Amino acid sequence: MAALIVPAAVGCGSGSSSASPSPSPSLTPKVVPSVSSGTILEAAKAGDLNAFLGAVALGGLQKTLEQKIPFTVFAPNDEAFKSIGLEELKQDLPKLKSILAYHIVPTEDLKLADIENGQKALTFDGAPLTFTVSGGSVRVNDANVVQVIEGPTWSIFVIDKVLVPPVAGATGASPSS
Repeated sequence: MAALIVPAAVGCGSGSSSASPSPSPSLTPKVVPSVSSGTILEAAKAGDLNAFLGAVALGGLQKTLEQKIPFTVFAPNDEAFKSIGLEELKQDLPKLKSILAYHIVPTEDLKLADIENGQKALTFDGAPLTFTVSGGSVRVNDANVVQVIEGPTWSIFVIDKVLVPPVAGATGASPSS
């Protein structure tokens, strides 16, 4: 069975009681049952990932993510896609595919409990992602991990920003192969 990990606020005793509009470093993941133990795409359909799913379809990556092999996907939530001009990206499919490839770690099923501060993971485009773990919060590059869906051979780290590859148009292994 897959697990869905969502952040829950942690009281530290020294912080303010006002709520922050964006995920803060005072979040600690909490495990709750997932609605899907199938493929990454099946699980993503149950979350706040409609823009990500649309981008995957437009980029032609559905078959890649339907495979039942180890994968880790860093899926920006719908709010993250609103901030980057998704409509413009739809007009530049090579750039969209490059950005999506930077959100996929092939052949590795990273689990939240195993992530360590400073750990790196190589994406489809060959560029590394770097994790920061601090006080129970987890970041990948400059994005906060806001929830994690862990399946039998895959994980979806839902993030609050779209990750941009370090070099536009970087090439490496093709996610459509």
